[in-house]
Amino acid sequence: MRCFGWLHCGIWILIITCVVFLSIETDAEERPNASCFNNTVCFCNEGFSGNGFNCSDVDECASSAHQCNISANCINTLGSYRCNCSAGFLAHDNSCIDVDECAQKLHSCDAHASCLNTAGSYNCSCHQGYTGDGFNCNDTDACASEVDKCHLNATCLNYQGSFKCSCKTGFTGNGSNCEDVDECLLNTDSGLTGNKSNYTDVNNSHTKIDKCHSDATCTNTPGSFRCICKTGYTGNGVDCADINECERGEHNCHVNSICVNSNGSHSCICSLGFNGNGLDCDDINECTQNSYHCGENAKCLNTPGSYKCKCDKGFYESGNSCQPHHNCVSSSDCSTNANCTELNGSYICQCKSGFIGDGYNCTAEGRSTPKTAKARVSKVQAQRQVIIGSVSGAVAFIIVVGIFILFVRLKWKKESKPMIRHASTVMGHIDEIMMEEQTDKVLDCVSVRSSRFSIPSLHLSSLSINRIHKGEGHL
Repeated sequence: MRCFGWLHCGIWILIITCVVFLSIETDAEERPNASCFNNTVCFCNEGFSGNGFNCSDVDECASSAHQCNISANCINTLGSYRCNCSAGFLAHDNSCIDVDECAQKLHSCDAHASCLNTAGSYNCSCHQGYTGDGFNCNDTDACASEVDKCHLNATCLNYQGSFKCSCKTGFTGNGSNCEDVDECLLNTDSGLTGNKSNYTDVNNSHTKIDKCHSDATCTNTPGSFRCICKTGYTGNGVDCADINECERGEHNCHVNSICVNSNGSHSCICSLGFNGNGLDCDDINECTQNSYHCGENAKCLNTPGSYKCKCDKGFYESGNSCQPHHNCVSSSDCSTNANCTELNGSYICQCKSGFIGDGYNCTAEGRSTPKTAKARVSKVQAQRQVIIGSVSGAVAFIIVVGIFILFVRLKWKKESKPMIRHASTVMGHIDEIMMEEQTDKVLDCVSVRSSRFSIPSLHLSSLSINRIHKGEGHL
């Protein structure tokens, strides 16, 4: 704009100045985040930054220009900021204090978890025996996972969050250590008391034990025991009954002894009339030991285990004594094959005709008893052997002599015929003599008789022997 005069220029300057002032006043009214002095100079308010004409909010939270507590959150506002306590904190006297969620039950931990308070928060951890994040906890089966420390002879019992070890029956201890209970020998030295039927261990837990019978033997085994009935008894060990070896025939007593049963055993006693230990019993010979009671006119006869008295011949038994037979009527000693003849107040027995014997024992003639038959057979066999031996000897002698004669004849025949003839004459005499002698011997030997057989005598109807008379030939 061009000024044509002072006046003209002055007017324009005034107009421009008014416009400027009006403009400044208007801007001051439109800028609430700034403060102006005399409507000429403006400055940005606190919390804002700019040239006074343009002011923008200062973010104290982002620029760390705030004074909030470490446990508070900074929230920016227009021209300022605000401090809000963080979760888990509570505003108190312009500060933030921690809230104990565990003590005030403000936590969300699982019922099987522990709550641990932290600054502004808390932690949850599952109890022992449980697994999880603390907010959810599950039971851990310690028995199934074998994390328990139970003894080999203990039983593991799992329950919520834990487990328990209990010694098995027959063992005693705390579960971590279990020792065998010697049920057969309970004593206070091992911390146990009892009487083989029950006992009390160190934990005062009672265990019932089947008691062995008084006639049984108790044998301890690991964790238990065994009852065995003693020899002579039968049963399961808890109940034992005596074995009657005598009735069952399971004894070794001698046949001549008596078996006496007793509890668990038996004894053997030799019967009356026998002597020994019951296992071996020998008969007592009362007759040789003079321990018999036979009267006069009687003999003692030993029997197995006893004896008997037998009246002598001519006497009969009358009560406990032997009375003499006075006649044949009262006598019964004679054989049925004998005749009784009374003689001067006594009698005599004689075998009947056709029988042989002493009158008390009579056997038919021709019938032999086993003894006599054996004797007769032996006698006949001996006679046979004699006959055979005699005949064999005679035959052998004749053969030897014949050979000798033949040899001599052959030899002499060569020397001279007269000599042969003379020898023949001599030999003829020898033959005649030998034949006569041998014939007599054979006749004597073979003429033998016996009760059972007979060999008839040999009879020679004719004996043609050419005798050589002395006159017919000479040596």
